Amino acid sequence: MAWIEPMEVGCVDPVKLLYWPRYTNPYQQLFYSAAPEELGAEHGPIEAALAAISADPSKAVCFHLHWLNQIIRGNSSELQARRGVSDFLRRLGAFKRGGGVFAWTVHNLASHDSPHPALDQMLGALVGKAADIVLLHSESAAAEVRRVFPAVVGKELMIRHGNYIGTYPNEITRAEARQRLSIAQDARVLLCLGAIRPYKGIEQMIAVLPNAARGGPPVHLVVAGRPSGMEVSGIEAAALRSHVRLTLEPQEIAPEEMQVFLNAADWMALPYRQILTSGSALLGLSFGVPVIAPRRGTLVDLIEEGRDGLLFDPCEPAGLEQALRTALCMPAAMREAMARRALKTARAQSWANGQGEFVDRIRRVHAFRNAGLAQARDS
Repeated sequence: MAWIEPMEVGCVDPVKLLYWPRYTNPYQQLFYSAAPEELGAEHGPIEAALAAISADPSKAVCFHLHWLNQIIRGNSSELQARRGVSDFLRRLGAFKRGGGVFAWTVHNLASHDSPHPALDQMLGALVGKAADIVLLHSESAAAEVRRVFPAVVGKELMIRHGNYIGTYPNEITRAEARQRLSIAQDARVLLCLGAIRPYKGIEQMIAVLPNAARGGPPVHLVVAGRPSGMEVSGIEAAALRSHVRLTLEPQEIAPEEMQVFLNAADWMALPYRQILTSGSALLGLSFGVPVIAPRRGTLVDLIEEGRDGLLFDPCEPAGLEQALRTALCMPAAMREAMARRALKTARAQSWANGQGEFVDRIRRVHAFRNAGLAQARDS
């Protein structure tokens, strides 16, 4: 796209934004609430975005796509999935031709556990090419996205993922939290909190836990979140084989109950095989829980090794086990110091760190596109 001159200072024309899909976690609410008041954000699919530009072609309208999996999800066969992708891209093309602005936040390099991975990658490449604005949460994540989707180069806008401090109640003590979950007060507690999915590597972590914990204090693993399939039986079987103490809560955790799991934990364990952005890491840090995570994506820029968490190389066979051993054998005073620094890291992650530029970019792309449409009509 050609260079677009900045809009004049003082321009306060309202911008209408339709975001899709909508998830139940508070990420989207926090992201848009940090934007300037002239951004009117509401949930709506591409059809609603098309209707908005049809109703008022002169108004800046942005369709903001978050996750690609909803475009493919629900289509059992690859043929149906391809039709769903084609239909979405057709509507998206019509939206842009009508003057609409298309933004994409890249949350992951590939939809997790996609039934059609090749189609998913093709969709990501096409969406990256079609996007006017590509939102990313860190420089390290951006480097990975540019490598996989080179068409995004020149369209990037960096907006850090904010924290969850104050989003959930945080009043219960560690002792009370552990009593509620029937966990020994002297145990080292690892927490996996969030949707239970195969890509998160929980079974693989359980397999190496006995070696990692040998010679140290007793270890208790807590897994809490809504499963997507048969993961629960696999986790239970793995814990039995490895003789790992396990508390399993296979359901969506109510907001008021989040504090129970987080305040019971010594470590937020993220044994992911692949990751670009992790809201779970920010959630753990927001409760002063240090993070064990792969050295990938936003985590490289967020976590300082040995300060507020521990990072491992997911391609290194012994990487996760070594990180777990370091965490589980760490003296209590050192872990408590890491917990304080974890909370300090979270406090530095404000949501309002680029939304104003996002709104300005929407306006500039809209002005550029509408000028082109007007010229085409006059010629």
